[in-house]
Amino acid sequence: MVSVIDKVIDYTARKYESSRDSYWAYVPNDNGQGISYGFVQFNQKVGELPGLFREMSKVAPSKFSQVFGTYAPKMLQDAWVRGTDLAGDADFVARLRVSGQEPEFQQAQRNLAKRKYFDPTALTVKNLGLKSERAYAMAYDTAVQRGAGTANRLIIEAAKATPAGPDWERQVLGKFAVAADTTTAAGVVNRRKQMLTDLGLSDGALFAAGAGLTTLMVVGFGIWWYLKHQA
Repeated sequence: MVSVIDKVIDYTARKYESSRDSYWAYVPNDNGQGISYGFVQFNQKVGELPGLFREMSKVAPSKFSQVFGTYAPKMLQDAWVRGTDLAGDADFVARLRVSGQEPEFQQAQRNLAKRKYFDPTALTVKNLGLKSERAYAMAYDTAVQRGAGTANRLIIEAAKATPAGPDWERQVLGKFAVAADTTTAAGVVNRRKQMLTDLGLSDGALFAAGAGLTTLMVVGFGIWWYLKHQA
């Protein structure tokens, strides 16, 4: 069963990170840092690709061995993943892209994205009093692109800078969008501003009252407390 969190993670990644290829999206050279793969572009040399392979093996060990064959045990070794020219191995790339079409491995991608990007920001969103699906999605997307620590800091600053009022959450998200969008050589990446008006995201509460975030309390409390109490 796909959870409400999985739905937010899936929609946001497909719309703003990996485009149409989604779970099997593949970039052979990600800014000189090896390949990137999957719906949030897990990176080979400096990102979470080794962790993704471990999660795939954990979720569906038999299928992992079946799809990847002799590569499977090597893929569980960080040094091999980080140091091998994966883009230069056509057989490996073909197997990798096929794996992205398997439901079990799609779930593995969502599991890892939840742990690394959604969970560390969700408790901050909750404790600030933000409730909407849009707020959780914007915080998660910022964590994917800029890191969970930066996402938490920026949304806390936006909340502190916004006086109470009937449209308080919307104003917070507007400030957050301006701060969270990044500038590249090609110009400003306006992803969070686009998310403010994305009809695919709801302004209704993501979780029913008293439900949904229990498992995040232990995972995220230390991160939230530290950032919340910075001067």
